[in-house]
Amino acid sequence: MKKFTSLILQTPDDRMAFSKRIRENGDLMELLAYNDRDSTIKEKEMDDEFLPEIAPIIACLGDELSRSSYRGDFYQPLAIHHLHLSVYTALRAIEYLNANPTKYRSMSGHASSYIDENGKRPTGKQAEDTNAGWRISWLKTLFRCVLCMPLGYMVAHTVMRSEKSGSPAWQPNMMDLPEYIRRFGPPRVTKTDFWLGPRELSFDTYRRLYNPIDRTVPMLAACEAEFFNDRPNQDNPLSVSYRRALNHVTAKRDEWTYPYWWSFAINHERILDGEFVPIRTNITCREGFSFSGAAERNDSSDEDHTEKLSEPSNDLAETSTPEFDPILQSAIDHCRQQFDRGEFIGNGAGAVFQGISGNVHVVVPLFWKKLVDGLRKPGLSSNGLHKLFLDAGFLEAKALNTPEDLFEIKKQGARRRLGKCRTLRLSDKGIKVLFPAGVPFGDNPDLVPLVLKQSASAA
Repeated sequence: MKKFTSLILQTPDDRMAFSKRIRENGDLMELLAYNDRDSTIKEKEMDDEFLPEIAPIIACLGDELSRSSYRGDFYQPLAIHHLHLSVYTALRAIEYLNANPTKYRSMSGHASSYIDENGKRPTGKQAEDTNAGWRISWLKTLFRCVLCMPLGYMVAHTVMRSEKSGSPAWQPNMMDLPEYIRRFGPPRVTKTDFWLGPRELSFDTYRRLYNPIDRTVPMLAACEAEFFNDRPNQDNPLSVSYRRALNHVTAKRDEWTYPYWWSFAINHERILDGEFVPIRTNITCREGFSFSGAAERNDSSDEDHTEKLSEPSNDLAETSTPEFDPILQSAIDHCRQQFDRGEFIGNGAGAVFQGISGNVHVVVPLFWKKLVDGLRKPGLSSNGLHKLFLDAGFLEAKALNTPEDLFEIKKQGARRRLGKCRTLRLSDKGIKVLFPAGVPFGDNPDLVPLVLKQSASAA
């Protein structure tokens, strides 16, 4: 990612240049292209008004935290990309509010209902122009608020402090992380015994990073401040939009490894939902503390947990000849052994592999789930394994959200199907790695292609 530290976007040319650079950013390019295809907000308006609002966030966090990368006494391998997740949520939030304008109009009303600074009521085009300006202010405020919401959770009960003697802790509401690193050196992340109000910190960070948009928009400032309340009013259009966006982005994605601050933020948002099961944050500390709630004492506190995480388990060590990332190699070894033992099967009921048109497909999400359960690596998720397979070239796919192939399970001559099956095709490289002695099964005659709009993905 090209650095945007201390970037000041004062002119339209600055803003457009930043939007262009963001669209060329490999971490966000695919997300923005996806958003453009279905958004009710025009691409030019997105570039003019919204994408430049990401600049203060990148300047505040720097590259490391933007990518969910940090060092410290605990580790969280393969956590999903913070900037991608926050921008995705912010885009969904403004999309919802833009498609449901009555949410904010019920607060602001119509411009023609108010007396302006000249003592007159706007009418005609003047009133419509004012309403259009109010719309942008509501949407832009929401975009900013969502981007800032998780920031306070980074330091609510963790401390980011440089190892330099006498260094203060870094706080996003006080200074940008790149500036902190320049003055004191890179910080480490450790647990604290106290708990600070995360949303108060997020709001304070918001006020540091952004100037007020338009204080003349009726009720906007009140909703802006109230958005960061622990229990915001259900009529607040900003809070409602954030909640809807968060539900959309996280739906059916329990396999994701969320950065610890996002896990806290999501749990906080849904704490009053009767059926919500809190996300268990899989971060393991060198000194035995685990954010997942279970103490795990390490006999050698000086041991590097990142290396320990990457080692194959003992029962795989004799057969393993690592050629890839150690976690990926462990997955390969485990997959081979489970297939030899008959725990992983091809075709048939409960299969994790399917033979289709002379190729081998993995059944999702069952294949990822069984691998994760079998490896028992702290913090390893289905999404993380999927990415490792993708990056290694084991799948015939270009990205995590490549649509799966869909099939009906239907016995020949039967009138009704037995179920449905979602698969991802292994590449030739993937087949050779998982089946070094050759594939011992052919095509499954019970699979029939299912022609549907493939809105689901394997991501």
